[in-house]
Parts: sequence; structure tokens; C-alpha cells
Amino acid sequence: MAEEGFIVSLLKEAQGALNERKIEVAKRKFEEVMHFSEDSHPWIYFKACFGLVEAFMEEGSYASAIKYSVEALLNAPDEEIFSLGLFFKWLKA
Repeated sequence: MAEEGFIVSLLKEAQGALNERKIEVAKRKFEEVMHFSEDSHPWIYFKACFGLVEAFMEEGSYASAIKYSVEALLNAPDEEIFSLGLFFKWLKA
């Protein structure tokens, strides 16, 4: 199990790469975050899934964006976060 600080740092790097439009770098880093946080940090996993959604939307890869949206919602740590995920995606549409 990876340390939370390491995972958060990696998540920030992924978000920074996405902000700089380095889509491939962002996708790789979000996938790493998902790998390290899958069983131990569900909130971070949820955030990384939606980071991938944003990256795939930037590319126009809508099927992959939908895949990771569903992944995030299926792994939402609680009902509140599930609802937040639905609301977030509705705003982005």
C-alpha cells in the first residue's frame, strides 16, 4: 500500500499535466494514482477516475471518458460522493 502523501503528490502532478495539455502524461499519472489508491484511498481513486475522464474528453475519446465515469461512480466511497460525481459530470456536459 502506497503512502497517502505520495499518491496525493502524484495526483497533483497528473492534474498539472492535464492543465498544461500534456494529455498522455496526465493519463499515465492518473492511471498510476488509480493503481496505488484502488483499495486504500477510495476518495483519491474517485478523483483520479474523473481526471482520466477529463483527459479523454480533451482528446475526444468519449467512449473511454464514459468508461472511467462509470468506473468512478461504481467505486464511489459513499452515496454523497456518488451524487457529487453525477452532478460534476452533468455540469461538464
